[in-house]
Amino acid sequence: MGIMELINKIKRVWMRLRLQPIRVLCFHEIGEFCAGSSDWVPTDYLQRTLLKFQEEGYTFIPLISAYKKICHDKFRKHKYAVLTADDGLACQMDIFPWLKEHDIPITLFLNITSVEQSKCGLPYKAWFKLTPAQDAQFAKEIYFDEQTLKSFDAQHISIGSHGYAHNEPITDMSLDAFIQDVDKCVGKFSNFPSYVPFYAYLYGAHNNETDKVLHDRNLVPMYMDGLLNYNDPTKIHRESLEKMYRDETN
Repeated sequence: MGIMELINKIKRVWMRLRLQPIRVLCFHEIGEFCAGSSDWVPTDYLQRTLLKFQEEGYTFIPLISAYKKICHDKFRKHKYAVLTADDGLACQMDIFPWLKEHDIPITLFLNITSVEQSKCGLPYKAWFKLTPAQDAQFAKEIYFDEQTLKSFDAQHISIGSHGYAHNEPITDMSLDAFIQDVDKCVGKFSNFPSYVPFYAYLYGAHNNETDKVLHDRNLVPMYMDGLLNYNDPTKIHRESLEKMYRDETN
């Protein structure tokens, strides 16, 4: 091990001694029964897990507040957690009253086509073998619409970008196509009072070029890699509640 590598290792250890990590959780589909998605957790499991975090001393705070702490905290003794949800699925709204009751804010990462209820994401098309005619109809059933989005309480529910449509990972797109995707999202969602400048990658896929596109637009990339957050303001790491559920039940 070289001297610089040793110094950096010592710095990382020291950082973790003085900073409690901020944990950012993510879920997708919830309900009593799985409708076919692998990204599903039972509602009662989600509630139990969030309450367990609170019992362990975590305070749930908005994503934007957590990001400010990541940017500015020199010392962080208190435990903080953030709750996020992807895809704008209507079933997620069932838990919103419970979240408000337990003082747990949430950030929703949305696709434009989902909010417009025009198309389903590729996973749903594959699971249910939807025809083009069925696609739009099913979208109206499984996603909440723009009118509903505007009715959300911005103090408890914020929104970020998750791509124009839930199609292929952005690493399968050209860089120009990804730039257009990001600009469409900012153009659409930045008009909402509850908008926050974070972009959650589809399927967690990303690279240095896509990160640069986001940074150039003052957007923070959201990874889905299961890591914790200390003081790196260039990205936010998220933990999958679906993976936690599978690990606990398998």
